Amino acid sequence: KMIGSRLRKRSPISVRSAKHWL
Repeated sequence: KMIGSRLRKRSPISVRSAKHWL
């Protein structure tokens, strides 16, 4: 969701979490 997109721009590690949020 929107939070996932923000984490993706914040840190590379968040990219992995972003996939879970999506």
